[in-house]
Amino acid sequence: MEFATDGIYLAGCARSPKSLKDTVEEALGTAMRAAIPMKRGYIESDGLIAEIDGEKCMSCELCAETCAYGAVEVLAPAAQEAEGEPAARRSFKVIEALCKGCGSCAAGCPEHAIAMQNFSSEQIEAQIEAGLVNVPAQKQLAFACHWCALGAADLAGVSRLQYPPNVRIIRVMCSGRVDPTFVLSAFARGVPGVLVAGCEIPTCHYISGNIYAGYRMDLVKILMKLAGIEPGRLRVEWLSAAQGDRFARVVDDFNKGTNQLGPLPAEVVSGLDLQAAIACADSDRLRLLVGKLPELAELGNKYGEIFSRHELTRILTEAASDEFVTQKVLILLKHSIMSVKSLAAKLDIAPPRVLRIILDLVHSGNVRRVKIEGTSPVYSAEESAKEAVQQRDEKPISGGVESART
Repeated sequence: MEFATDGIYLAGCARSPKSLKDTVEEALGTAMRAAIPMKRGYIESDGLIAEIDGEKCMSCELCAETCAYGAVEVLAPAAQEAEGEPAARRSFKVIEALCKGCGSCAAGCPEHAIAMQNFSSEQIEAQIEAGLVNVPAQKQLAFACHWCALGAADLAGVSRLQYPPNVRIIRVMCSGRVDPTFVLSAFARGVPGVLVAGCEIPTCHYISGNIYAGYRMDLVKILMKLAGIEPGRLRVEWLSAAQGDRFARVVDDFNKGTNQLGPLPAEVVSGLDLQAAIACADSDRLRLLVGKLPELAELGNKYGEIFSRHELTRILTEAASDEFVTQKVLILLKHSIMSVKSLAAKLDIAPPRVLRIILDLVHSGNVRRVKIEGTSPVYSAEESAKEAVQQRDEKPISGGVESART
């Protein structure tokens, strides 16, 4: 009788064909269920709700499309003015009574404009850092959803099943809350393997959270390959809360596999490629694309074309590869000023491709031309360019002070 959205119930033939007797019994049960909140005059909700920062929001509507409960409301112009938002800009508000706190919207938000109470990105990052503080190369990290994977881990413990003690489990309400940056930042800290475990498909406690998690982990695997990290260092498993024995086997098997691979090389952990991969996972372009993939697989594009998983993987791979090079160029320009020729030589990429990337970054305001050396323009990332100007302006002052002291 319960529906995905609180306050809506299904009974009788609205659910499935049934006899008149069964229909009447379900109708009575539905009426009694509905009478409880009507008698109270209010409803109770968990404190695990999402909050949208209107200043960061880019009005992409991805959160509204991701939420399976319709908990994200698009404010009308009059409501926007009442909420303190400009009427000309679309704004979004979380309906607290409907939000279930899965966090899938927060993990996919291109601008990180959504914060989860008690499961914020800062809190999860702090858990990752604390779990890997001592000898991370000898540990494994596991993200376990609260309802199934963590239940399976608890059952394994109660049943006294043995699995490697070096795994550090981080609880999330849903596997959909696992941001791709969480996994890649764990690799950047030196952990040799990451396990993401959620509810079995299609029985997610939050309806579609594990589906979004699957597409996000597809992106992570693509970025891992670009960063020189073996795909076997990331494992995604779907479990039920009754599969404690399977959880123990998965952890044991995963631990053996990562031991065979060995620790991550130091040059990979601190290398440019992994930094670029993390920046890709944080880019609004890829986060928007990943958020649209389930819709393209189920409903298709505006022309009605349905895409297969293979086609979506190809699209995601091409976009990630292009963004990966762009982020490498941007990172290099943040550290030093460089020309197109020097960037092409550094990255072993054809100069025309680097030039196209530079022009796109200049157009978006991320890169600016600093000067011309000989016949070649020299570029810098906008932040480092501002710092160079500040250092140039401060140099005569500091030089005068040093001369006076001398």
